[in-house]
Amino acid sequence: MQEIINISKVWGIVEMLYQYAINYKIENQNDLDKLVGIVAQIHWWLSHSMPYLRGSAAISDMFTKIIFQYHNIFTPFWKAGIASDLEAFCMPLEEYIKNYQNLFESPFKSII
Repeated sequence: MQEIINISKVWGIVEMLYQYAINYKIENQNDLDKLVGIVAQIHWWLSHSMPYLRGSAAISDMFTKIIFQYHNIFTPFWKAGIASDLEAFCMPLEEYIKNYQNLFESPFKSII
């Protein structure tokens, strides 16, 4: 039986992860990989909570891309046929984090 998600709890988790992501310092590839994992968690939680009547998937996608842009990280396109929210629905959190980078056409990389 699936647990019902409490939106206010999810917002608390997303807020904590967002603050951590924004303040995260990227000095090497390992740091970038960790940031991608943090953003993947945000994406997973937002996908599972579906906080808006319409547009939740697009809003979640843009929200996570803004975090990467803040850090001057190139965000590649999703691979053909990938719907990030549907992928999140089909995977436990840890699996989604592990596979997040593989959902994109190319690796994340710094643009500076």
